[in-house]
Amino acid sequence: MMPRIVGSAVVCAAWACAIVAGSPWLWAEDSPSIVVSAQHGNVPANPSLVNLPFGTIVSKHDFMLTGPAKEPLLGLLLGNGDLGASVWADGETLVFTLGKNDVWDRRYNTSHDRPIVTYDQLIERVTNGTWDFGNYYCSQPVEMNFSPTPKPVAQVRLSGLGAISNLRLRLADATLTFDTPRGQATAFIERARNVVSIRLPARAATDLQAEVFRPRETLDWSKPPPPPAAFMSQPSPENARDPANAPLAPPETGISGKAFWTLQRIPAEPTFPNGFAVATAAILAGAEGEMSQGTDRVTHRVNSTQGPWVTIAVAVRTTRDGDADPAAGACQLAKLAVSEDVEKVHARHASQWKQFWSRSSVEIKAAQGADATLAQDASLSERLFYHNLYLLACCSRPGTVAPSLVGNWIWMDLAPWHGIYMLNYNFQQTFWPAFVCNHAELARPYFERFCQTFPVARKNTAFAYGKDARGAVFNTCDYPIRRDKMMYPSFVYDLTMDASAWIMQHFWRQWQYVGDREFLEQRAYPMMVEVARFYEWFLHRGQRQDCAPYVPKDGRLHVFPTFSPEHWGIVTRRFERNRDSASAIAFIRYHVLATAEAADILERDAEEASRWRKLAQRLPDYPTFETPKGKIFVDVAGAPPIEYNLPVPLIPIFPAEDPTFWAKPEQVEIARRTAQVIQTNGNNSLVTLGVVRARLGVPDSLARFLADVRKRLYPNGVIELALAEKCPRFLKLGIFTENFAAAGVIAEHLLQSHPDATCKPLLRLFPTLPANVDARFAGLVGQGGFEVTAERRQGRVTEVRIASRRGASCRLLNPWGKCKATLSAKGKKIGAMVGEVFEFPTQAGQTYVLGHTIEGE
Repeated sequence: MMPRIVGSAVVCAAWACAIVAGSPWLWAEDSPSIVVSAQHGNVPANPSLVNLPFGTIVSKHDFMLTGPAKEPLLGLLLGNGDLGASVWADGETLVFTLGKNDVWDRRYNTSHDRPIVTYDQLIERVTNGTWDFGNYYCSQPVEMNFSPTPKPVAQVRLSGLGAISNLRLRLADATLTFDTPRGQATAFIERARNVVSIRLPARAATDLQAEVFRPRETLDWSKPPPPPAAFMSQPSPENARDPANAPLAPPETGISGKAFWTLQRIPAEPTFPNGFAVATAAILAGAEGEMSQGTDRVTHRVNSTQGPWVTIAVAVRTTRDGDADPAAGACQLAKLAVSEDVEKVHARHASQWKQFWSRSSVEIKAAQGADATLAQDASLSERLFYHNLYLLACCSRPGTVAPSLVGNWIWMDLAPWHGIYMLNYNFQQTFWPAFVCNHAELARPYFERFCQTFPVARKNTAFAYGKDARGAVFNTCDYPIRRDKMMYPSFVYDLTMDASAWIMQHFWRQWQYVGDREFLEQRAYPMMVEVARFYEWFLHRGQRQDCAPYVPKDGRLHVFPTFSPEHWGIVTRRFERNRDSASAIAFIRYHVLATAEAADILERDAEEASRWRKLAQRLPDYPTFETPKGKIFVDVAGAPPIEYNLPVPLIPIFPAEDPTFWAKPEQVEIARRTAQVIQTNGNNSLVTLGVVRARLGVPDSLARFLADVRKRLYPNGVIELALAEKCPRFLKLGIFTENFAAAGVIAEHLLQSHPDATCKPLLRLFPTLPANVDARFAGLVGQGGFEVTAERRQGRVTEVRIASRRGASCRLLNPWGKCKATLSAKGKKIGAMVGEVFEFPTQAGQTYVLGHTIEGE
C-alpha cells in the first residue's frame, strides 16, 4: 500500500503564488490527500515510500570532483537565485568567482546609431528598389559598444590551504564540502541572504591568506575585444571616441574594522541616475592576522587561530539592494553573518532547500533485466532533472532581477552576446520548466521584467507601425534597463512576428499550470489583450495595397512581413523569405486563442474574442516542401529545407504549442517525417527537438536527446551551448541558462498535457518512456492546473493521483489501455471510468485517485 502523501494548496495574489507542499516521498499523517493502491495481476504491491527519507533520491546526484576545476566555466556552481559563485582553482588558490543578477553596466548609448527603419518605410524602399539588402541582423549597441553587459562582482581567493581534493556539492542543501590536507571545509551561499559562508578547520587555516579581489576592466577600445566576445563585438570609431562609453573606473578597496572590501562603481544611466555600485566585504571569525590593501584587492593573512573553526563570511550588496553606500552595507551584513551561529544559519538554509526539493520528485531506473545502456540512460535522465532544476534555482528567485543569458556566474568583462535577454527563444526557454516541474515561483523575475516593459511596448506600436496601429508589440531583445523606447535588434524595426506572443506565453502558462486567477485578471490579461489587438491590426494591414505584390489573395490572413529566427537575414529580395514563417503562424494562433479563452474566463471582450477565434482560422497553412520521401515542414513559405539554428519548422509543436495542431492527422504525420530528417547547427535546438520528438511519440526520443546531451555535458552539470563538430567558435563562452530546460525535457517523458485532436489539454502518463524503464514522479504539473503523482513498474502504471488546483475538467489518456478504472476522492469511490480517454469534472483543492479495476471485481 502507498502512504498518504502531502498535498498542496494554492494561495493566489497578484504577485504571489505560494504552493504549500511537503515532500512527495514522505508520510504525512494529517494530509488531506488520498492515495489508493492499484495492483496488476502478478505485479507485487508498491513498496512503502515512507522508507525513503527526504533527500535520498536527489542526493544520489551530488556533484563530486576529485580535485577543483581549473577554470570558472567548469567550477562547481553555487547560488541562491540572485548571488552566484563558481568554485575553481587557480593553481593551489581556491577561487570563488561571484556574480549577481543586478550587476550590469547598463549604459545603452544609441547616439551614434542609424535611424530605425519603420514598417512603412521598409515596404516602400523594397518596392521602389532603394533598399540595401545587406544583412541587418546585428544589433546596433551589441555590435558597436561594450555595453550593456553583466559584470563580475568579485573573487574570493583562498591561498595556503594546500591541495584541495574530494569536492562534493550536495544538492539536498546546496552545500559544498572539500578536503584540505588538514581537514574538511564547508561552503554555501545562504538561500535567503547574499552571504557566502566558508567554514575551515582551524588547523587548515594556519597559513590562510584570504583575499577579496575585483579584477580591473580589461576592455580596451583601441584593440579588438577579448574572448569570449571577440567573435561578435567591435566598437565603432564613433563609439570608441565617445566619453560616454569610457571603460569602468578601477575598483576601490578598503578596510573597515575587521571587514575588508572591494567596490566597483558603474556609471549612471536612466535605471540608476545616480550611478550603480557593487561591494563585496569579508570578515574572518576565529582567526587573527594582518590586512593589507591594494588597488584591486584586500588581503587578510592569518597569524593565529582561536577555537576549532575559522569562518569566513562574504557579503555582497548593491545599489539596488537599497544601500546608499553598498560598501558599508556589505560590511554590516558580513558582520551580522559572522556573529551568528553558523550551524543554525546552515540549518535554516538547508530547511529552505528542503522545501524547494519537496515540490517535485522523479525516480527513473532500468527495469530488471534491462541492458547496461538503458540503465545508464535512466540514471542520466534522473540526474538531468535534478541538476538542471538546481541550476535554475541558483540563478532565479522571486524579487530579483532576471538572470542574463549566462546566468549569475559572470567572470568576463564582456559577456557573450552581452548577456542579452534574447526573446526569440533563449530567455523564454530558461523559465519554461518552472511550470511543469512545479516551481512557477522561479518565473517571477520574468513576469516582473515584462510588466515593467509593457508601457514601452504600447508606445512602440505607433512608432514602428504607424499612428493607426493598435495594441502593444514587443521586440526580440531586452536588457534589465529602464528606458522609454524599445531596443531594436537591427537598423530595421523588429520583423520577428513571433516575439510578442512568445513573451506572453508564460503569462498564460501561469494560469494553465498554477491557476492564479488574480494574476490572470490583473497582470496577464491586460497585456495579452493588447498584443492580440496588435496582431489583429497587423494581419489586416498586410491586406493593403502596398503589400499586394508580396501577399497571395487567397482569403487567408498572411503573416507579412516576418522573419524566421534566425535564418535568411532580416530582409530578403522582394520579401521572398519574409512571409508566413511557421513560428509566427503558430505563436499568433496560440496567442489569439489563449486571449479569447482568457476573455471567456474573465467574462469580458466577447466580441473581440469571437473575432480572434475567426482570425486563428484564417491563418495560412504551415509552409511545406516536397521531398522524395514525402512532404516536410520548412521555416517560411517558398523556402527549401536548410540547416537551421532554431528548428523553426517544428516550433508549432513546441514551444509554440498551437492548440489546433493535433486536430489534423496529416499534419502530425508531416511533423513526424520532418523530425526524422531535420538538420540543425546544434546551437539552439537541443531542448526543442527533445520535446518535439517526445510529443510526436518518436520511439527513441529519450535516447536521442541523451546522446545529444552527452556531447555537451560538463562534470559540473553545465550543458554546452554548441557542438564541437558544428560550431567550435561558440564553445566555452559561458553558462547558458536556456539549457537548464533539460529538466523539462525529462519531465515531458513522464507527463505530457498538450492538446489532442479535440484541441483540449490531455494528460498523458509516461508517454514516451522506454518500455523497460521503471519510473515514478510526484508533483509534476499539467495544463489545467493538475498536480500529478504516478508510478510505472514492469511496464504497467500502478497508481495515479491528480490534485486539481483550479477546478478544471480533467482529461487523462487511459494509462491502462482500454481497461476500466476506479475514480475516488476523499476515500470514497466516485465511479468507474471507461474508454481510451477518461474525462471527469474536478473541484479546486480536491485530489482524485485512479486505480486499475482488476477484471472480475
